[in-house]
Amino acid sequence: DFGTIESGSDAAHYFVFSNTGTVPLVILNVRSSCGCTVPSWPKAPVSAGMKDSLRVEYNTKIRGAFNKTITVQSNASSAMVDLRIKGNVIKATK
Repeated sequence: DFGTIESGSDAAHYFVFSNTGTVPLVILNVRSSCGCTVPSWPKAPVSAGMKDSLRVEYNTKIRGAFNKTITVQSNASSAMVDLRIKGNVIKATK
């Protein structure tokens, strides 16, 4: 939850995850519910027992409330996982 943020400000979040499996975790694809949300993720496999993160950035030039979904596809036992971000972008007070 980004809460209330000003237009033009930085709105990025890192979803940190751990590979609790016994084989390397491979993130196959990540897609967002709109072009206003840009995900980036590790392209290399994440070894068993290691941590990494997936970064999600929201375009704060778009004002108003938002509630977006990012779908992560991997080789994990739960092959599809949905992540969510939300917040409200208001006019900058500068």
